Amino acid sequence: MPDRYDTIELDIVLKEIEEGRIVIPEFQRDFIWEPEQVRELLVSIIADYYIGTLIFIDKMMANTSPFKVKTIKGVKRSVSDIIEIVLDGQQRLTSLYYAKNKPNYPLKGRKYPHLFFIDLEKVYNGEWEEAVIAVSKADNKKLNDVCKKPTVIEFGELFKPASELYKYVKKRTDDEKYAGIALDLSDKLKRYKLNIYYIGHEKPIETIVEIFDRINSRGTPLSVFDLLVARLFNYNIKLRKLLNDAKKQYDFAKVISGDYIVKTLMLMRGKAPTRKNMLNVSPENFMSDWKKACEALELAYRRLLDKRTGYGVLDFKKWVPYETMIIPLAALIRYLKDNLLDNEENYRKLDAWYWVSVFGNRYEHSTDTISKQDYDKMV
Repeated sequence: MPDRYDTIELDIVLKEIEEGRIVIPEFQRDFIWEPEQVRELLVSIIADYYIGTLIFIDKMMANTSPFKVKTIKGVKRSVSDIIEIVLDGQQRLTSLYYAKNKPNYPLKGRKYPHLFFIDLEKVYNGEWEEAVIAVSKADNKKLNDVCKKPTVIEFGELFKPASELYKYVKKRTDDEKYAGIALDLSDKLKRYKLNIYYIGHEKPIETIVEIFDRINSRGTPLSVFDLLVARLFNYNIKLRKLLNDAKKQYDFAKVISGDYIVKTLMLMRGKAPTRKNMLNVSPENFMSDWKKACEALELAYRRLLDKRTGYGVLDFKKWVPYETMIIPLAALIRYLKDNLLDNEENYRKLDAWYWVSVFGNRYEHSTDTISKQDYDKMV
């Protein structure tokens, strides 16, 4: 399916979020907006301002998703069989869901959940900024003051059926004018057009990840390992648990990232440990290859630290010349052992490669490509 652009009504989008049809990747960062940011978004919506374009991966079967997904925070239903995946827009969509549905969790920097209200009198006067009110559940005084005003209703009330909303507001205000204002605002909200750019789900995972990285470039960068945690979950491979277990069992895993294990695994499989290759790693025999990579990295780590027969690195994090050299070193040691070639002569060749690479600054740049080149030449 080719990429496409569409406008979808807010009411439809919120219903699909509630049904578990609009979801987010497992690797996406948490919902981090503060109450004022949510309030300002609601002001923009009721004033009919543009709130930016959302980016989704187009409809697909959930079991064909390239990575693990989860529902928007607070949604009670599980992930639907047919899904659309949000790549850009999580904060805005979660804010709208939060304001409407009142999930019982606090917003960033707060201890207690917040409630959001609409003052219909301010709406009538076109005072959009003052029309939206955010109140902490713990602020009993402000909550009582807000709720006492007849023209103030909860934001979520505006999504009720028209007849129900009309009766509720008319009874609360004893004024048909405000009941009519509520109906008009409700219709305006439900019909508010969200601009959505849909990316075809058949795109390669590395393309999707690149798009995600670009639109989230100002946040904390996601490592390949973070992305693989989500992708491999679909194959019942719990990568985060494998890494935690490795940290308990091996010394090397306490000082280097999980990416290094996957890179070593790729090199042992005869592939360059590039981002693209790692994101497309085959799940076949992954668990056994992971174990072999961990064993090889532990041997390489010990050789680096060994003062007598190794390279005498006193502190790996501080003094190792090029940290990434542990990847080809581990893969080469594994090759020697698997092929019964771990003899003194071959280890001398390995030592010569190590020192030539160190003094020649070979691993200063483009280490993934160089690792593969050196591995191929050595074996």
